[in-house]
Amino acid sequence: MNDMDDKIVSQVNTPIDTEKKKPTDGSQTVTFVSDPKTTQTPTPINTNSSAGVVSAPPEDEEKKEKPLEEKLQETTSVEEKKKIAMLAMEGEKGRAIRETQERKAKEEDIKKQLNQEKETIEKKLEQISAKKEGLEIRWVELTDKKTPLEKELEPILAEESKVQAEEQALEQEERIATSPVASHEIEQKRWKLEDSRRTIEQKKWKLEEQIVKLQTMIDENTKEYQQLLTDEDALINRIKDIDKNLEVYEV
Repeated sequence: MNDMDDKIVSQVNTPIDTEKKKPTDGSQTVTFVSDPKTTQTPTPINTNSSAGVVSAPPEDEEKKEKPLEEKLQETTSVEEKKKIAMLAMEGEKGRAIRETQERKAKEEDIKKQLNQEKETIEKKLEQISAKKEGLEIRWVELTDKKTPLEKELEPILAEESKVQAEEQALEQEERIATSPVASHEIEQKRWKLEDSRRTIEQKKWKLEEQIVKLQTMIDENTKEYQQLLTDEDALINRIKDIDKNLEVYEV
């Protein structure tokens, strides 16, 4: 025992019982010194330490909750003091009743939030449904405009193909023509066919431009509709999740 240990022991006026306990983790030996006149927990002293310093209390003791009386002295809040008084007086049965009530109140709050979220989602689904209906009507209107134009274009394309075939035939005749008169007649026919082809192309381009414009609008309309379907599906799945959570609290 070193000088520091002698000093600590000499300060105790009554006989002191000491009990050495071997460590279980291979650490230094600790001697517990107990005073028979007190009821306090023995204070561990590290006798192997060169300085003879009393070791700190276990970590669990530091984390012990403070007594309610001590908490009462530390707070100035009236609400907090009322809460401390309730905890001090309620007893085991009262605490069980309070905890049950608090749990039920929390569950009711969660159910309320879930139901509010469900109502909000249902309103969004109604809005999506209305938008979908509008896009469906719009698709019909655009398609009704495009379809007649496509039908009107069909004979023009057929006529264009016919003119192109006649031009190819004239080219064959021109290659085998032997007289200037025949060549001149073929040249006049080609001029007429070129005039016809230009007229046909102007009609075709005008119709095709209108068709392309309508088709672009239809494509944009369809893209918006498909996005609504994706949003709708996500909201429906969320409602299913909410219903499952609500079922837990209904048991």
